[in-house]
Amino acid sequence: MKKAERFINGARSAFDHFGAPLTPEALADECQNLWATTKSAMEDWKKGTFSQTEEEVFGSITDILPGRIHPLRQALLRLARWNPKGLRSLVPVVREIVQIASETMRRSGAVPFARLLRGTRDLLVARPDIAHLLRARMDQLLVDEFQDTNSIQCDVVRCLALSGPEDSRPGLFVVGDPKQSIYGWRQADLRAYNAFVDEILALGGVRNILSVNYRSTPTILREVERVHAHLMGQTPQVSPPFQPLLPSDKNRNAAEAFPGNRSPVEYWNCVDPGEPKPSAEGAREIEASAISQDLLSLHQSGDFQWRDAAVIMRTTTGAETLLRAFRAFGIPYTVERDRQYFRRREVIDGLSYLRVLVDPLDEIALVGTLRAPWVGVPDSALGPLWQRNFAALLANADASEEWEMAIHHGIQDAARHTSLPGGKWTWLESWPQVLEDFCHRVRELRQLLRQGS
Repeated sequence: MKKAERFINGARSAFDHFGAPLTPEALADECQNLWATTKSAMEDWKKGTFSQTEEEVFGSITDILPGRIHPLRQALLRLARWNPKGLRSLVPVVREIVQIASETMRRSGAVPFARLLRGTRDLLVARPDIAHLLRARMDQLLVDEFQDTNSIQCDVVRCLALSGPEDSRPGLFVVGDPKQSIYGWRQADLRAYNAFVDEILALGGVRNILSVNYRSTPTILREVERVHAHLMGQTPQVSPPFQPLLPSDKNRNAAEAFPGNRSPVEYWNCVDPGEPKPSAEGAREIEASAISQDLLSLHQSGDFQWRDAAVIMRTTTGAETLLRAFRAFGIPYTVERDRQYFRRREVIDGLSYLRVLVDPLDEIALVGTLRAPWVGVPDSALGPLWQRNFAALLANADASEEWEMAIHHGIQDAARHTSLPGGKWTWLESWPQVLEDFCHRVRELRQLLRQGS
């Protein structure tokens, strides 16, 4: 609510400055008008196309604006959807929820992270004696990932390392990459970062630029600079300047020979420009097939081992598509991190089978197992099977002849009341025998589990 209040007051002050005091409702209307007038223009801005008036208004930021269209679009869209009437009606409800949550947390001794920071800062400012005691226990203070700090965190470090008598202060070593502050972790503020760095320098501190890259060869680093230098221009208090990376001494003169006379950096277009644009999954399948064919070709050339290749992905969304292609082309692989593993069809089916063995009453797992390829019961047979108490029969499986006869007759009777599609689906006709064999395996495996326990 405080953020909303600050936004409203700030926006109102901005409009007041131009002589047009606005109510929240009028401000919302202005935001909707702003979105309506700019959403089509942003398509041109994204391509770097500006009218003469737009060039005069935007000035030097026309160079960086095309790369910032997506966050700009999202911000304007959020403004256009702002509903002050809805917010006003929510205030009493949210206030009550906040009060209840605060009281509950107070009783349990729980404190949110933001309040911990504010409380620490306020304590160090109000009680210099406590700050002095803490400083006395420190020889060196190292702050890593400093780009993820806000003004409150800077105040905490300032109280510990830049305040009090100079002979009582610990040494301060700060490490940070200001370009990463764009992610905004925990309200990271580049202005706070820059102000604190300037304060350290004014007190005699030294800034060292870490620009040596120990992983990449000169050709790759030059390409990174060529592609990104003009996109990462400096904008005061918003974006720091681009910092070129330099190769290490070891890599500076390293040989850059690649199998098949390949270039260290290649750009691929896997889709024919004349073809219709594929879906996201279709594009991933095309890319996966192209990568697999290329790796297979390199391996068949004789001077390339599978262990020489690594596929680095921006996200794991398309990982399974790529792995499917690797399996189809017979390419061995190892996955360092696979978030999709437990979503694979074979893993889900296997876990369902285990659940059927361990819990005879888990009918959801039983349905999943029956539909798995190794059993292959058609969906049209599930209803007839359950009408003949198949799940209960399997749950009470034993070695008696009566059970065997009941399972056999129940499956056969269900099969007579099951309709199957023709044509290529004729292989489904064998499902009753496969299911009966499956029931016997389940019975045997459950017996083994009971014996083992």
